[in-house]
Amino acid sequence: MIFSSKYINLFVVFLVLVFLLGPFESVSTEKISRRDRNDSSFKEMCKGFKFDNKFTEVKNGEIVKVKWSKGESKMDRIANCEMFGEGNKKFWKELWTGNLKFDNSKVLTSEIKFEVPEGTELPQTILLRTWGVSDKGPQCTIVTKKFRIVP
Repeated sequence: MIFSSKYINLFVVFLVLVFLLGPFESVSTEKISRRDRNDSSFKEMCKGFKFDNKFTEVKNGEIVKVKWSKGESKMDRIANCEMFGEGNKKFWKELWTGNLKFDNSKVLTSEIKFEVPEGTELPQTILLRTWGVSDKGPQCTIVTKKFRIVP
């Protein structure tokens, strides 16, 4: 006999692998680049997404209506609002988390309690950061200008 069962088994395994792995083509970077050129640029994704508030001073523990504008951005919703302190270099806390949807509106608001971490000496200079989320691409972050939080 010319072919032993060992070679037949090896041949069958080879055929199975070719059959199973055949549909998986490698994707060239050219195909990925072409797709990216059809997507909006990052600047266009975030264009006009901003805080509308012009904070200068807020009292610790105060509830403030925070307002965001969608602008011409591709953002679908707002995910959170975070506070940074100590010269705006340190994340202090998440003030609010949720899923506010822009839907047909270009402006969203939420009432948020501004409260520094326990033991923090006041007054302090802080800023806020928000994450905008898009189902079509990257997320955008925006920050306020620095402002003071006082006792």
